[in-house]
Amino acid sequence: MRTLCVPFGASASRTSGSSGFSAAPTAMSSQLRQLLQQQPLLLQQQQQQMQKQLQKLQSYLPHFTAGRLMSTSSTDSSSMNSIGSISRRGSNCSRVVSLAGGELILEEHWGSQSVHPVFTLTLNRPSTLNAVSHDVLEQLLLFFKQKQPQKGLTLLRGQGDKAFCAGGDVRALAAGDREFTISFFCKEYQLDFLLAQQKGPTVVSLWDGIVFGGGVGLSVHGGLRVCTEKTLFAMPEVYIGVIPDAGLTQTFAELKPRGLGLFLALTGERLRAADLMDTGLATHYLPSTRLPAAISRLQQGVPLGADPTCWASQVLEEAGKVDPEGPLETPPSSDRLLQPHMLEFLERFFAHAESLQSLMANLKENSGDCSLCRKTLESLQRACPLSLVVAFKAIRDREHATAAAEATATAANAAEAKAASEAVQGDPAARPEEKQKHQQQREIQKRQRLQLLQDALEIELVLMCNMTAVSNSNFVEGVRALLVDKDKKPKWQPSCVSGVSQAAVTALFKWEGQRSLARL
Repeated sequence: MRTLCVPFGASASRTSGSSGFSAAPTAMSSQLRQLLQQQPLLLQQQQQQMQKQLQKLQSYLPHFTAGRLMSTSSTDSSSMNSIGSISRRGSNCSRVVSLAGGELILEEHWGSQSVHPVFTLTLNRPSTLNAVSHDVLEQLLLFFKQKQPQKGLTLLRGQGDKAFCAGGDVRALAAGDREFTISFFCKEYQLDFLLAQQKGPTVVSLWDGIVFGGGVGLSVHGGLRVCTEKTLFAMPEVYIGVIPDAGLTQTFAELKPRGLGLFLALTGERLRAADLMDTGLATHYLPSTRLPAAISRLQQGVPLGADPTCWASQVLEEAGKVDPEGPLETPPSSDRLLQPHMLEFLERFFAHAESLQSLMANLKENSGDCSLCRKTLESLQRACPLSLVVAFKAIRDREHATAAAEATATAANAAEAKAASEAVQGDPAARPEEKQKHQQQREIQKRQRLQLLQDALEIELVLMCNMTAVSNSNFVEGVRALLVDKDKKPKWQPSCVSGVSQAAVTALFKWEGQRSLARL
């Protein structure tokens, strides 16, 4: 069958030397009408779905050429004028758009057997390890709010071979004014929460390289997450005077084994593929050499009638096999952090620590014969003391909130099971369908997780806006020492954990700015 590819903002027209559609996508040629009448019912249904999709595309693709996803810079205007053609890659049609001054590349792919497009979003700032700017956040928000189809796939990747995304553009944040900083965090967290709520479309994040900070928040809360042997995962915010954010206070609070999330938040320790798969932070592992073939297969589009998430997962699993009939290839185990001795360490020191001060005292007391204690204590002593205290409180608060929500859900499930049992005793025909019951429970659990994430993001929004305020110099000082001057000698205020007052911590959890921070 023939495939129709519609450029952004353009009608489909018959090109020289090709056959197929000869008019706009809303009007089929007589040749195609005859073809439809001759084909089996399945082909007719496929064409009808394509027609509906094309009509839907007309409603949102023209916005690209109208500039609604473009910034107002002249660079974007010239880029938009230069992308008016369709390129064919094998049996696929593709379309490339440069957004946010070239910092974000959007590709649209139509496979020969798909009725929904596959979009590829590439973070295109390799010189900054694909750090996300304010403009890129705006474009991503617009895309996922207005442009992404309700079915199909969106691939999210980073340019180059070093990083998926090293986080937000903290240099710009440190140099920016108050309104810019607030706007940045509001957009970032709105995007994180929006992606966590995705139902129909499937987002596949390709973690081939560094994934730090905001890059984690952009991808970890939903969809499929692919790691490789090059993946390096970390949340090192305590070394620049803030805390792990973008929803990670909630993610770390839920992470198993208990104590691991707190350890990662306070030390910025890095995880690689084996640990990411063990903890569920990543959903799939692929050797980086097999990633291009997997991407090419995904860009061919979801077959008619297939579930996008299941199909994409199957493609990734097949790409991860040593041979078609063999087992999945596993990540290298030599760089695994969560060895038995580390699990014992986390349980002993982090899982039940009541305060940061008691944790550090315990580490110091045992540092004589415990190398992990010494190493961890040294890491904590390099971090911003205020950030450590705030991060400790934020994660413990989220742990308590999660435990309370789980207890409520457990009680509700028990009551429901009792009611169902009583109904069955009175009338066997009243037994609920197990499948429907499980589905309802999953929906309740998902809503619960989303509510917990939303609460965490709103608390983080207050914390980050307060901790990056001009009156709080730790953020500016941390960025200077780590990223600008690179002397790695920040002058924290206060200089030690014992100097952090309870009043200072409490104040950071309260918003007293002139503008209100709207709920996500």
